[in-house]
Amino acid sequence: MNQRLFDVLAGAPAHAPRPLQRLMERVSGQSLVYAANNVLRSEIEQGEFDFLRGRRLAVRVQDASFQWVLSLMDGQIRLCESAETPEAVIAGDARDLLLLASRREDPDSLFFRRRLRIEGDTELGLHVKNVLDRLELGQLPGPLRWGLERAADFAGRR
Repeated sequence: MNQRLFDVLAGAPAHAPRPLQRLMERVSGQSLVYAANNVLRSEIEQGEFDFLRGRRLAVRVQDASFQWVLSLMDGQIRLCESAETPEAVIAGDARDLLLLASRREDPDSLFFRRRLRIEGDTELGLHVKNVLDRLELGQLPGPLRWGLERAADFAGRR
């Protein structure tokens, strides 16, 4: 794992120059979108993500100072330009978002402890949260699940 990304996931502040942050944001965003489209293929085909069609949702990684703006276009989750204004934002530190993704933390408890925020169109943000709550970690491909669990193990120790 890239040391800077590893430091951010571990909770260290991000001090990378802006061009490096933009590259990290883009590469990690493309990886996120690729994995999401593969893992969520049947849910996307069944229309579970239709609420995101033509809308923009940002996932903001506060301590890394970047965000991914996502939308559903042409039957796939797509990465939008981060300069596009999102309609809703789900924000948290890298550690908390990682613990959320790995199911080590419940989104409601993170929200009530003010470690996870939903801004803008809260209905859109809550719809995303509810769809993701229904997904099982076991749906992830083995290597992805293993990597997520190892990263969450490390993040959980901090």
